[in-house]
Amino acid sequence: MNLTGDRDDKLFTNKVTEVVIRLALIFLIVSLCFEIIKPFTIIVVWGIIISVAIFPLYNKLSHALGKRFKLAATLYTLFALSLLLGPSILISGSLLETSSHLAKGFSDGTLMVPPPAQSVNEWPLIGEKVYTIWNQASENLEATLKQNIPIIKKFGEAFISAVAGVGGSVIQFVLSIIISGIFLVNTKGSYDVTVKIASRLTNKEQGLQFTNLATATIRSVAQGVLGVAVIQATLAGMGMYFIDVPGWGLWTIIILILAVAQLPPLLVLIPV
Repeated sequence: MNLTGDRDDKLFTNKVTEVVIRLALIFLIVSLCFEIIKPFTIIVVWGIIISVAIFPLYNKLSHALGKRFKLAATLYTLFALSLLLGPSILISGSLLETSSHLAKGFSDGTLMVPPPAQSVNEWPLIGEKVYTIWNQASENLEATLKQNIPIIKKFGEAFISAVAGVGGSVIQFVLSIIISGIFLVNTKGSYDVTVKIASRLTNKEQGLQFTNLATATIRSVAQGVLGVAVIQATLAGMGMYFIDVPGWGLWTIIILILAVAQLPPLLVLIPV
């Protein structure tokens, strides 16, 4: 009797050990797969957001083209990429030109900093400090730079990091736009899969409601916040480009960041 009990205990222990090893291997494989797809997660999510936000326009375009959905998706993708890459190339050229101009002027000793307006001193929080440093730079640029090396170093590191981040974001959006075009061609299948997943998590009725609510939310945010921010930055950038404002590309990026954060672009446009 004891031998039978010991044999059963040993068999149970072996099965438990085998199950634990299998679960550990599954967990390891899932973790490795997640690490592989992790860099692409944001790109795919943005692709979904863009495709949901742009679908009403895409639907009108495809019907105008005689329900040629692939052609409509291709035209949308090319147009969206041109809207993204065109200004990005112009802004990059402006930043390079401004940087080379500043570097040449500083090395030749011909770089002149105009004195700040009195209104700068009235800026909230940072006005007094900015006015002081700016005024010192207009009188003796070299001495001011030497005196504020730690601040300049931090600002330079932050600026380089920001530019690199913007460059990476542009690449991500290029891939996201291409993915959104693929999703638009397969709109019905993508929608059905989303409804099925939501229904599994809740029920059929609530899954459909949840999907429609998420769609409406994405479109309202994309059109109300991001759309307005892009329009504001584009118009401001075009205006500064045509009146030949120095460093207009940098100011355009700053305006875009402020607009996304729901801050008025006038914070940049008035001083400039």
